[in-house]
Amino acid sequence: MQYIDNDLPLFWDKTCALIANLIFFLLIFVWGYSVKRRIVQDSTRRLLIAVAALMFVWLLLRYVKYHFFMPYDTASRYLWYLYYVPQCFVPPLTLIAALGLTGKSNRAMSKYVYLLLVPAFILVILILTNDLHQTAFVFGKNFENFEEVYEPGALYYVTMVWIGGVMAAVVVTLFVKCSISACRQKVWVPIAVAALCTLAGTLCFMFATRSYKVPELFIFSYILIMESCVRIGLVPSNENYEKFFAASAVSSVITDENLCPVFRTAAIAETDMAPYERAKAEGTVLLDDNTRLSCKRISGGNVFYAENISAINELLGKLSVVNETLTEEGDLIAYENELKERKAKTEQKSRLYSKIFDIASESLDEINAYIGSIEESLGNYETNLRAACVYLAYIKRRSNLEIIASQSESIDLNEIALSVKESLACLSDCGISVSFVGGASGTCGARQGILLYEFFQECIRRAMPTLSGVIVKLSSSKGGISLRAVTTDAADSAKDFSDGEIERLGGKITIVAEDECLYQTLKFGQGSAEK
Repeated sequence: MQYIDNDLPLFWDKTCALIANLIFFLLIFVWGYSVKRRIVQDSTRRLLIAVAALMFVWLLLRYVKYHFFMPYDTASRYLWYLYYVPQCFVPPLTLIAALGLTGKSNRAMSKYVYLLLVPAFILVILILTNDLHQTAFVFGKNFENFEEVYEPGALYYVTMVWIGGVMAAVVVTLFVKCSISACRQKVWVPIAVAALCTLAGTLCFMFATRSYKVPELFIFSYILIMESCVRIGLVPSNENYEKFFAASAVSSVITDENLCPVFRTAAIAETDMAPYERAKAEGTVLLDDNTRLSCKRISGGNVFYAENISAINELLGKLSVVNETLTEEGDLIAYENELKERKAKTEQKSRLYSKIFDIASESLDEINAYIGSIEESLGNYETNLRAACVYLAYIKRRSNLEIIASQSESIDLNEIALSVKESLACLSDCGISVSFVGGASGTCGARQGILLYEFFQECIRRAMPTLSGVIVKLSSSKGGISLRAVTTDAADSAKDFSDGEIERLGGKITIVAEDECLYQTLKFGQGSAEK
């Protein structure tokens, strides 16, 4: 039709041209649709569809230029420039598609590969602005007869070198990317097809230029070369999948929406629809004790596959026996751990009780001394009992502080204050004037808190039996914590109360005697009290 259209009247000329282009459009559309259906890899498929769209646009531009505009219009010239949009972009898109094919490395394609499109953008922009600089095509004055009277410029040759170089890189890349030796051995096929297309194009220009023009020669040569790459396996496609599926050792069947089998492997036995319907509804069903039928939804239907689960059942049986054994052993281990925990708690309590007994032994000796010296004839019965109560209060409170210290590394200063107050209450029952001044809050180290109370008790023990009054002040500040005991008519002081532990903990004892009063202070430095 392209050969005869110029010799026909205008109507038939236009009709033949339209039919010829419609055939070209249909062929490109069919090839693009087949790419969408056949090419497996997503990125490659999208890029080749984009290439088909560009080729479609190229022929459409050519048809619009020659059939809707006058030959020497400015719009006609720009439509000519637009030819180079598909010509510049098809090669790099094809190269990116080739680079994206999964090779032996199986690594994802870098995003930087899309920088190959940058030269294409630059070339297209320069060609579209050729009227300003005329480096792609040099025209006569005022663009007269520009379709016949022009010379290719430097930019044109750069563009041709770019297109040819990138297409050569495509061929090399496809060969390198091929991971199947059989395909690599057939690489001569696309090379031979490319050579034949080149020869056919040359012959067309020599003998039948009216029939075939550059766009269709380039486009369909490209399609033939890419198809040869697909056919030999250089570009992965899904052809012959039906044969591969039928020959597969997997027990599977693909059905349509009505559960009618469409593809079936030889390994699966034929059965009625009932198991398929149950598997579709439930996801999986058991055909027998050792066969499980599963269903997955796919486009246009369903896929059913049968699995032999005898090995799983055997393993589950073994696991059940092992689980029972482990359960019994777990119960024994849990009981053993419980016994160990009880034993540890008992041993901890025993150590605590032993420590409390050691702490209370000296005070018990004092109590025994007071109780043993009671004589009704002397009238010291009530006095000695009250004095013994002072030591009993100390034993009680000191034991309580030891229990707290065994559970925590710190003691609330309120606990120290309560202990001192209880001891002072017993002293008050003995007829001694007592007073407590409390200004302490927060916590302190467990051992430091215990030493404060022990120091107070030592001051009282040394002061009795001549003690007539006592004032105790417990205070805390950023500078530390302190306990001061002011005793009146004290028999002795607590000057020998330190065995070196107070100094190791940052404490200091000061004793001042003034006007028959002893001012005895134990202070621990900064950081000993925490709010």
